[in-house]
Amino acid sequence: MGGHSSVVECDLPKVDIGVRFPLPAPKMVSVPILIIFLFFFLFVTPQVSAQSSCEVYSPPGIFHRIKSGQTLWGIARIYGVDILDLMKFNRLKGPSLIYADRYLFIPGAKKSVKSEGKRVYTSKRYKRVKGSSFMWPVRGNVRSLRHGIEIACRKFSPVKAAEKGVIASAGILRGYGNIVIIDHLNGYYTIYAHNERNISSRGEEIEKGQQIAIAGSTGRTEQPCVYFEIRKGAKALNPLAYLPR
Repeated sequence: MGGHSSVVECDLPKVDIGVRFPLPAPKMVSVPILIIFLFFFLFVTPQVSAQSSCEVYSPPGIFHRIKSGQTLWGIARIYGVDILDLMKFNRLKGPSLIYADRYLFIPGAKKSVKSEGKRVYTSKRYKRVKGSSFMWPVRGNVRSLRHGIEIACRKFSPVKAAEKGVIASAGILRGYGNIVIIDHLNGYYTIYAHNERNISSRGEEIEKGQQIAIAGSTGRTEQPCVYFEIRKGAKALNPLAYLPR
C-alpha cells in the first residue's frame, strides 16, 4: 500500500478501425397483436371520444315541432318551463318570434306534448273593447309603440297587475330589463317590463291590482317607465283599446 496505487490489468480485445459489428435483429410484433392495436386506434377511440363529447355538451331536453297557431307562452305552459328559459336556450329576441314547422328546444322536458289546447285568434284591426276588465298597471304619460305602450312614471312607483292570473315568468330579458309576464288563463297575457325590481315569482297567483314589481329604467330605455303589452295568444293587441279612459 504505502502510498502506491494498485493497478488492475485486464485483457481487452483489440479492435481494428473500420470494422463493423452486426446488431441483433429487432423482435417482430406478431400479426394478431398488430391487428388488435389498429382496430382499437381506428374504431374504438373515436367512438369513445364522440360519446363523451355528447355527454358534456348536450343539455337534457327535447325538441318540439311548432304547429300553426301555437304560441311561446302556450308551449311554455304545457311543458311547465319558464318562457325566459325558452327564449335564452333558443336565442329568441322576442316572445312572438316563432314560426310553424320549426323546432324549439325545451330544456328539461322528457316527452313531447302534441297540443296546447284551444287557441284563440284575434282580428288585426284594433277596436275599443266593451266590457274589458283590464286596469292600468301604472299612471303616466303614454307613448304608443309597435306591440304595446310605454307609460312614463316616477321611479320606484308600484307596478300593479292589470287583471288576476298566474305569473308565467319573472326575470331578466335582453332589451326589456326586469320583466314580468302574467297568464290570465283565458288566452290573454300581459307583459310588464323595465322594472327596477320584480317582487313576484313564477307560479304565484295574482289578484287584479296587486303589486307585482317596482317601476324603474332597466333594459333599453332612457327614463323610468313601464312597458306594457296585452296579448291574446301570440297576437299583440292595442292596450289602449282594453284599458279604461
